Amino acid sequence: MWSNFFPKYEKDPQGLLDFVSGSVWQQLKQEYGDIFGESFSIRKPTTLKTILKNIHPINLTATDTDVKGDAFEYFLKTVTNGNKDLGEYFTPRHIVRTMVNIVKPKYGETIYDPFCGTGGFLLECFKYLSLRTDPTNQEMMRWIRNQALHGRELTSTARITKMNMILFGDGHTNIQKMDSLENPINSKFDIVLSNIPYSQKTDYGSYYSIPTDNADSVCVQHIWRSLKPKGRAAVIVPETFLYEDGVIGMTRKMIVEQSSKFTVISLPRGVFMPYTPTKTNILFFEKGGQFNRAFFFVVHNDGFELNTQRKPIKGESDIKKLLSDFDTPKVIEAKANIVDRETILESGNWNLRPYFYMDDVPNINMEMVALSEEVIQCIDDKINPRKQPDVIWKLLEVSQNGIFLKHSIPGSEFTQNYKVVKKGDIAYNPHRVNIGSIGVVPEYLDGGLVSPAYVVLRVIGNDYPPAYIVSVLKQPRYLKVIMNYSLASARASLPFEELKRIQIPKPNTSDIESLAAMENEWYDYSLLCDQKKNEIDQYTKSFLKL
Repeated sequence: MWSNFFPKYEKDPQGLLDFVSGSVWQQLKQEYGDIFGESFSIRKPTTLKTILKNIHPINLTATDTDVKGDAFEYFLKTVTNGNKDLGEYFTPRHIVRTMVNIVKPKYGETIYDPFCGTGGFLLECFKYLSLRTDPTNQEMMRWIRNQALHGRELTSTARITKMNMILFGDGHTNIQKMDSLENPINSKFDIVLSNIPYSQKTDYGSYYSIPTDNADSVCVQHIWRSLKPKGRAAVIVPETFLYEDGVIGMTRKMIVEQSSKFTVISLPRGVFMPYTPTKTNILFFEKGGQFNRAFFFVVHNDGFELNTQRKPIKGESDIKKLLSDFDTPKVIEAKANIVDRETILESGNWNLRPYFYMDDVPNINMEMVALSEEVIQCIDDKINPRKQPDVIWKLLEVSQNGIFLKHSIPGSEFTQNYKVVKKGDIAYNPHRVNIGSIGVVPEYLDGGLVSPAYVVLRVIGNDYPPAYIVSVLKQPRYLKVIMNYSLASARASLPFEELKRIQIPKPNTSDIESLAAMENEWYDYSLLCDQKKNEIDQYTKSFLKL
């Protein structure tokens, strides 16, 4: 049909527009009326001719469905990238495939995504089932196309989702544009696959057993409620869902207490780049009963660089290992663990953080010591500089290059309380220590002030020179440890309670003496550098007559 009418009307743009809007568009509305609007939006004949001239050489019928679908979703990624108000992000295809391979859909099972976005999970399930079904069995194929897949989407993306599914081979019948949270479902589906919208509010929390306006909680409650007994789900949730208290903790408790199977898969921070750095996890559970042991697996390498480019990495990814071990879990040091139910219960709030139940200790052939309160203490004393308005205070900042003087300002200009640091104190920015933002206070900055948000540490005794501790923590291997122990979804944050778990090599007496000597020399150089900097400032002021 396409090859027949386009050449016929190529020299008659108005006739082409009349034919497409009056005939082709009407047939599309009749076949897919819920996708195509009432009127044809292209008004200029020359515009339509230009569009059709460019796509006419492409044989869409012969094109592999994966190519069409990938091209379509690439387009969707580019046009919807700016819409983050609803907490929606394009889920990487390899993560979607991983989750589908975890739940292993079977013919006859109903599959649901209440927040389906562009339909990625449903499309992969369609392909998964189609590849495992006899294509000549029309009854089975009709079931897959018309009854197996169900999705809801709050935004107008629902219409695009249907078109996306048609390009892949159909399955669009049960896609609905609606607010899933406003419309709870009871025990209807065998499988739920979804990436919930993060950090949103909802007006419909009262419809659920744990009433709240926290949509993270209500989304998971909706998923739980929609599952049949023995139904299974694989759901992407933000990192905070694993350990927060309040309604999140109550929601977590509800599903963990009543699941016969439970797995937590930690995804690397950056897996959703370039859209968001949010740290996420996959929760897999089977509704009903009580599991005896839960499986925790940490994905560090998902096969792609963890930056905005997300280029493929050579070699095997952790995802391949995950899928090979999923049905027969194995303990892997600092990567995978099997934890019994009682241990999780003893956490006090059904904590699901993988590194709550395992340590990451670098393989160093030395005695290892945790940075406990026997080694360091946390200093939290604050002062109000405004009480001494005429005193010039040194305001310090921490960067990857250590601690430096940011400003010298009178107390009258401060707006909040600050922490006072002394020579030899360690200070770090909890949100940036994972990239090496930590340092030791040099002698010339003794008595300076740092932000109350910083963590300030003071070494106990002489067995661990402060510069040595900082140097260890800035090593690439230890930056990985810090990242593993960090909390929060959007920005990694290392509180003192997690820092205390980190184990470092204990230096011997000879090493301590050498380290102390080097540290003292560093203090001297720092003081000299500061003196020279002040001399330059004074000299500049003198000839500028300021």
